[in-house]
Amino acid sequence: RQPTLPVVLHCPVENMMKYIRLFFLVLLSNSILRLLCYAQHVGVINSTEMYNEATKLVQKGYYEEAATKYWISIMHHGNSPDFTIEDAFRKFMECHRMLGNMANGYVYVAKEYLLRNDMNSAKSYLQAALKMDPNNQGALRMMGAMDSSFKTEQDDDVLTLVNRGNGYFNEKKWRQAVDVFEEACQKSGEKVALACTHAAYCRTSILDWGENNSQFKIDMQRVKNFTVGEKSAFRSVGVDGKIDWMMPTSVHPHMMLAYPVDPKLQLLASESYTVFEGKNTNYPINHDFRRAQHLEESKKTDFKIKVGFVGAGFNSKAVLYLSHDMFRYFDKSRFEVHILALNEPDNERFIRVAMNGVDWRERVKGWVDYFWEVDDIRTDGAALANFIEDKDIHILIDWDGFARQGLRSDGLFPTRSAPIQILHQEFLGTTGSPYIDYLFTDERVSPLHLQHLYSEKLIYMPDHFFSKGHAVQKEVAPPAFEYEAATVPYTSGTGSPRENKCLAADADTPSFVFCNVHKFLKYNPETFNSWLDILEQVPDSMLCLLKNPPDGVVNLRNLISARDPGLNERVHLLEWENSPFKHQRRNGDLCDAVLDTWPYNGHTTTMDALYAGVPVVTRSDGEYMSSRVTTSANIILGVREMNANSVEEYVDTAVKLATNDSFFHSIRNRIVETALMENPMHVFWDVKNYVKNFEIGLQLAWERYISNKKPAHIRIATKSYVEDSVEDKDEL
Repeated sequence: RQPTLPVVLHCPVENMMKYIRLFFLVLLSNSILRLLCYAQHVGVINSTEMYNEATKLVQKGYYEEAATKYWISIMHHGNSPDFTIEDAFRKFMECHRMLGNMANGYVYVAKEYLLRNDMNSAKSYLQAALKMDPNNQGALRMMGAMDSSFKTEQDDDVLTLVNRGNGYFNEKKWRQAVDVFEEACQKSGEKVALACTHAAYCRTSILDWGENNSQFKIDMQRVKNFTVGEKSAFRSVGVDGKIDWMMPTSVHPHMMLAYPVDPKLQLLASESYTVFEGKNTNYPINHDFRRAQHLEESKKTDFKIKVGFVGAGFNSKAVLYLSHDMFRYFDKSRFEVHILALNEPDNERFIRVAMNGVDWRERVKGWVDYFWEVDDIRTDGAALANFIEDKDIHILIDWDGFARQGLRSDGLFPTRSAPIQILHQEFLGTTGSPYIDYLFTDERVSPLHLQHLYSEKLIYMPDHFFSKGHAVQKEVAPPAFEYEAATVPYTSGTGSPRENKCLAADADTPSFVFCNVHKFLKYNPETFNSWLDILEQVPDSMLCLLKNPPDGVVNLRNLISARDPGLNERVHLLEWENSPFKHQRRNGDLCDAVLDTWPYNGHTTTMDALYAGVPVVTRSDGEYMSSRVTTSANIILGVREMNANSVEEYVDTAVKLATNDSFFHSIRNRIVETALMENPMHVFWDVKNYVKNFEIGLQLAWERYISNKKPAHIRIATKSYVEDSVEDKDEL
């Protein structure tokens, strides 16, 4: 899923960002408007109460928190007779003095004026900051940005191009988006990072890598250079260790998953978005006062942990396909499950035609305690946070991460509407967030020595961390050791991969069929060339791919022709299949083996292939969470031979699978056996057992909280907490 690019939001803020330099204009216009809209929502704040809370915090020595509350009291002062703006501002500055640098108070105010398009006032406060502290880095960075802020006619042209590119992007017109973003990038002298990096993303989506992959190398260097540069310019760490970002990176965290770059860049991108999201969010709810209450409640025999799942995927999305069966197995004597659906249900015709009448959302409604349809407030983080707090949700689970940026509720998690907040399933990577306490994973996907790539504490599932309900869904056909007789024309569930020939009727019968049904975005030159190496080493073999998106097919064919025009006859393309059940079934019907992508593995597609009895060859030398999903799956399924530690080993493994018949059948039969096991099910497919372990993780996190201890890594298999690794955390 592609993240949604900035769109115009209707917020009564006049002439927003009119004179801020192009990077601000393009990258931040949407985020700032949303934050200011949010600030208007919380305008009902009682300024006197906020002022008094700040004063109490000062008495306790919590100067940073007090400064924030003093500022909020200023912004919401109105005509309050209880205190003056001047008095609140004086105390605001005094807090910064107590924190060790009063100049930072002026910088804070300058940012506020900058967001409100008052450039003169912003400069005045920056000058005051620099007069007090000539080396103040925050003030110097902002002043440098403002010095280049006044727009020219060429700037207007660039902004127009970027907005046009956003339109093409949202319509998935990748070719047009590439051309327009790249034109904007060049017109700006490669200074407008958003234009340059989004051109790279769109090119990657349609395999536009340039001659000898030269453009791909340029694009990956751009991604690195802009991200590292933005870290230097916009990221700072306070004396208390608190991280701040003046603005988020130009590369969205979800975009970063597909790039073969240093995984620390993924952490930086995620961190920048979540930290920036929290900057203008209402001050996080302090749950300390409720901890004692929760402790007493938990001693009651009828106590239940209230778990809330919030996300925009509660319809016919992959996350619900895989995970909706979880909800039928929760222990209702110990857990009260709430769903907060940020999206509307699917239309009836789609359910009837594409889904064969199967509605996962309706199933979930019948299994959980409460199903809240809150799509009407999905963009209002404050309202949603208030709703969740009113329900006294104990553990809030994020089912979106960065996967659906256009639908997620900005400001929700920074508000801390629940005392424990966890990421699960949909976005497979770190959130970089100080507001997400835990992330569900396993020790093969996220070994402890890689914990420095995560901001969260890790909850280690004993088996595979990925929830999947294939074995208990009657619509999903189990695999078989033998294939059904082929039919002409092809019908779902019939024929072998070599008989069905990737549905290419005029193709010669292949010796072996390799598949990959991922979107082109997950390809990169190293991976794709390894596939062509495999074809060359396995005579008469076939490569079966998904035409996703169609815009990339011409580039795909050109890449093959540049290597060997004759190979085009052995590479065939499938059309998209709307039915998830037929899509899953095609794996067994059309694929002898799947060649996984790296560093962005197949996730849902890998689970589909494995449940069809299809071996998946993958690489295990990645550090991204999203690059190790298949590695863990193969280990749990007992086919670790499918895990390669280099691209060369990856090729050798695939070739052996296709040319050694006994090896292939040994691997395939082992996978099929796991899917057919009953009483007990194999742990990889046993969703009931998965939920039992999941509940243990939630229980341990809850016990940690009511014991007034900070989150720690959790190992479910031993029901224990794990100390941090001392692995070196090298900076970029």
